[in-house]
Amino acid sequence: MSATTGTPDLAHVVHVVETLGMGGMERAIATLCRTLRARQIRTSVIAMKQLGAVADELRDMGVPVHLAGVPVSPPDYFAWRRLVPVLREVRPTVVHTHNSAPLIYGAPSARWCGVRRIVHTDHGRVLPDRRHIMIAERWAASVVHAMVAVSAPLAEQLAAHLHIGPHKLHVIVNGVNAVVPVAPAQRDRTRAAWFGATDGPIVGLAARLVWEKGLNVLLAAWPQVLAVHPGARLLIGGDGPERAALERIIEQQALGASVCMPGMVSDMAAFYSALDVFVLPSVSEGLPLALLEAMSMGLPIVASAVGGMPAALGPSQAGVLVPPSDVAALARALCETLDGLGRADGAIALGARARATFAREFTAEAMTSAYMSLYGIRT
Repeated sequence: MSATTGTPDLAHVVHVVETLGMGGMERAIATLCRTLRARQIRTSVIAMKQLGAVADELRDMGVPVHLAGVPVSPPDYFAWRRLVPVLREVRPTVVHTHNSAPLIYGAPSARWCGVRRIVHTDHGRVLPDRRHIMIAERWAASVVHAMVAVSAPLAEQLAAHLHIGPHKLHVIVNGVNAVVPVAPAQRDRTRAAWFGATDGPIVGLAARLVWEKGLNVLLAAWPQVLAVHPGARLLIGGDGPERAALERIIEQQALGASVCMPGMVSDMAAFYSALDVFVLPSVSEGLPLALLEAMSMGLPIVASAVGGMPAALGPSQAGVLVPPSDVAALARALCETLDGLGRADGAIALGARARATFAREFTAEAMTSAYMSLYGIRT
C-alpha cells in the first residue's frame, strides 16, 4: 500500500471522533480542518455517537459532518461495521481517528473499505486503561499506518501499553491559531461583567470541568493566595461533570466573592484578555490547547508538570511549573507570579518567552504540515 495519497486536489481527509462537544480534542480537529481547507484539501468529519457545538462550527466553515450512530457503551466490537456504509459514501483517501473508541471502531472499518492511509492520534489520557479496551486498542493499532501522540511522555506510554514500535509512532504537538487580544475598553467591560469594579488581578483558565484538570487543587490553594493577595480574583470558564463538586468547595470555603464560574465561554479572545495570569493545575494531560492559546497571548503561566506541559514551557522558561496535586507549591507559584506583575524581570518576561515559544513551535500551520506529511499528501 502506497504511503502517498496524492496531491491536495485529489485528497479527502476524514476525521472519526466519538462526539463533537466543546472539548480540547474537538477544537483541535476543527483547527486542523480549517487549516487543511485553507490549503485546498477536502475534509469531512464522522461523529460516532453524537454531535455538539463543534459540529456547528465545522458546518459553518463548510466541512461536511456525518453522524454514524455507533454504540460505544457498552462496547460492541462488531459495531465497526456500522461505519462501513458511511465511509463508502464519503470515500476518503485518508481516515484520521482520534482517541480510543474511534481507533477501535474506525481503524478496522477504514481498512475494510480499502482506505489508502489510516492515521490515529491519542490526545492524552491515563494509561493503562481497562484490560478489554487495551486488547481491542492493540488489535486496532495493528491496522493503522501511523500512531500519533501529542507529547513525548504520551508517546512513551503508548509504546509501553499498546506495544507500538518506533517505525509507526510519531509525536506531533498540538497547534492553534494565535488569539488576538481585544481592545482595552472591551477588556475592562469583560472584567467588570464577571467581578464588578475591581482593580485586583484575575487568575484563570478555561477547561472542561473534569477531575483531570486538578481544579479541586486550585480551589484548595486559593485561600493561601488570597492571604497574600486579598484583591485577587479567580475565573474558571467551562463546564463539565465536576461543576457541582467545585461549587460545593467554593461554598464551603466561602470563596464566592473571589471566584467566578461563568460556564461555557464563546468569546475566547475576550476571556484570555481579561486574565492577568493563566493557571492550569492538571493532574493528567496531553498537550492542552488552552495552554497554547494562553502562550499565544503572552500571558504569564503557572502549570503543573504533567504530560506535554514541561516540554512546552520548561526548556525556554516560558512558564512556572509545579508538581501536580501540590497545593502549597501551586499557591506559592501563583503568589510569586502575581508579585511579578508589571515587572520587566517578572511576569512581563515570562509572558514574552511564552509568546515567542508559541510562535516558534505551536502554530496551527506547523501542526498541519506535520499531519500532511503523515497523510502522504504532496504539496
